[in-house]
Amino acid sequence: MTLHFLVCAACGAGWAVALAWKAPGGALRSAARNLLGGLVAFAAAWAGYSVVERVGLRVSWGEVAVGGSGGLATAAVIGLIEESAKLFGMSLASLGVRQAGRAAVMRTVLGVAAAFSTVECMLVLGGAGGGVLLGRALLAPVAHAALSAPLGLVLVGGRRGIRWALPALLLSAALHAASDFSLATPALGRLGYAAVLASPAVFLHLHARLSWARESAQRGGGAA
Repeated sequence: MTLHFLVCAACGAGWAVALAWKAPGGALRSAARNLLGGLVAFAAAWAGYSVVERVGLRVSWGEVAVGGSGGLATAAVIGLIEESAKLFGMSLASLGVRQAGRAAVMRTVLGVAAAFSTVECMLVLGGAGGGVLLGRALLAPVAHAALSAPLGLVLVGGRRGIRWALPALLLSAALHAASDFSLATPALGRLGYAAVLASPAVFLHLHARLSWARESAQRGGGAA
């Protein structure tokens, strides 16, 4: 068992404990659901990559790093595969949850993202340096959860039909593609990557502020 494997496992366990702490349905049950959802999501993504490669498409980070329309198309395929897999894992982890409120959905989105990124870390970052490995193991769950924010909004609203899930999936896939393409493009780099990850939080903040302002205006008009 290598050091990188232990680092990824330790960080993943820390996320699992933090997210399951005082969960309404029980910490152990919540952690088990998130772990199962993350493992299923990773297996689904692995299967998706296998299918794509069987039809003759090369999907790799090297292809994204080439840049241009080809690199962007590869990033789009990666985003669609991984976000579809995470949606599947999140939906599975949400089955039978009695309290499907915002807090429960947030736990599910973060928990599935943490399990997914932990397995990814174990299998992909074997040759990474200590700083890169630790940073990725600790923060990748947040990045994956931010990219899946549109999927979380659909789950919060309980709107799981294709009419709602498909647009949310395409938006998450677009965010994922943009984040990968930014890292692979020197002109965009980390600044572009950070902007993509921050965009869901900025949107939610602005949406909440506009909603509060609209409600205040309506109350003021009613009082008048």
